[in-house]
Amino acid sequence: MIAWQEAICPVCGGKFKYQKGGFRPMTCTKCVKIKEERMDTFWCCFVEGTGGFNKRHETEDDAKAEAERLARQPQNRGKCVYILQPIYFCQAEYVPVRFYRLKDIYEYL
Repeated sequence: MIAWQEAICPVCGGKFKYQKGGFRPMTCTKCVKIKEERMDTFWCCFVEGTGGFNKRHETEDDAKAEAERLARQPQNRGKCVYILQPIYFCQAEYVPVRFYRLKDIYEYL
């Protein structure tokens, strides 16, 4: 018999079940599907040589306008401004942490 455990989704607040002793998903399957549907619906601008992204754009035209604005700034002259659209996302799964006594480990050696 499979034992199940309940958890609350931090995104929607709904309850979901996962197999006890197995990995604990971060969100319910409904929210994962929503993320997959939304995954390709935004764009980000990235200026070459800078630290990262500042804004998420809901339309491609908004991203193009932002890329043009960034390219015209004096500190970005000569740098490429990339418009990026995600194709994958990853989500960290629950990883159990265990503590061991060193003296117990040395007894087995």
